[in-house]
Amino acid sequence: MIKDMQRLSFRYWNKTGFVVLFFVLLSGCEDFIEEDLSDATIEILTPRDGLISSEVTQTFYWEPVEFALNYKVQIARPDFVFIDELVFDSTTSKNTLTVNFTPGLYTWRIKALNANSESPFYYRIFAIDSSGNLSGAQIVLSSPASNAYINQTDPVFSWEVLPGATQYSYKIYEGEFGNSNLATSEINGNATSLGLPISLSERSYEWGVRGENDQSNSPYSSRMLTVDITNPDVPNLTNPGNNIVTTNPTVVFSWSALGSGGAPEFDSLFISSDSTLSSLISSYESTSATFSDSLADGTYFWAVRRYDRAGNNSGLSEVRRITIQ
Repeated sequence: MIKDMQRLSFRYWNKTGFVVLFFVLLSGCEDFIEEDLSDATIEILTPRDGLISSEVTQTFYWEPVEFALNYKVQIARPDFVFIDELVFDSTTSKNTLTVNFTPGLYTWRIKALNANSESPFYYRIFAIDSSGNLSGAQIVLSSPASNAYINQTDPVFSWEVLPGATQYSYKIYEGEFGNSNLATSEINGNATSLGLPISLSERSYEWGVRGENDQSNSPYSSRMLTVDITNPDVPNLTNPGNNIVTTNPTVVFSWSALGSGGAPEFDSLFISSDSTLSSLISSYESTSATFSDSLADGTYFWAVRRYDRAGNNSGLSEVRRITIQ
């Protein structure tokens, strides 16, 4: 009787245990399976289907699709059946992009993507019928990036070709655009980059470019830029002291605070098993001049180096030793 009950109990546990395990695994899979986009629709906002525009700069904008991670956008001339030119082919995580065009008929299509699925393509057509009027066009700037910090005094400025423009006007100002003009350069033809004949000093600038032809000019497109060529100060270590021996595995590392001038700064904490830091155990980035870590028993060496967003860095701090036992 007891053996029969044991067998029955074992069979019951096997069945119920399997069911419970099945549902646990099934619920766990939900964290890894992304939503299927095969039936997703994309609401295209601009440009509208069948648009005929004199503006050579077009902004493409659509409503975000739930569960989509990226969007595949392609633009062909005149269409995708008889392609004369694939004008644009890119994947973006944003729900907008700006492209410049020469006059002609175009078809564009877009689909939503995630790691496991994709939506159908959605198509629209439009035409650019430009008489050479650039007043509504927009220069697309390439580099330096918007609000960039750089450690070069002679950067190269670049932008994309603006169809219909026969030359470009470049300006850079100290501070905001329009204040104390520093340099101006007219560029003929299709050249879309410029190196300044002067060296920039450490400060903030705003630079801009517009397209020009005999009939009209585009507005200036502009970006802010900060030049910083000064290395950050070497961090001063404060805690723990050198050659400390402790039984507490949780160590709070701290050092001098970040500087407040120039490009934003951050620190890298290095923890190694040797004094030359060639056998790194871990490294951490910090903007608070402190970091807490839990270490196993052993001897460790640590140091900090300071960096800034312009690409400058300090020398390495002193290297300290700590033993956990």
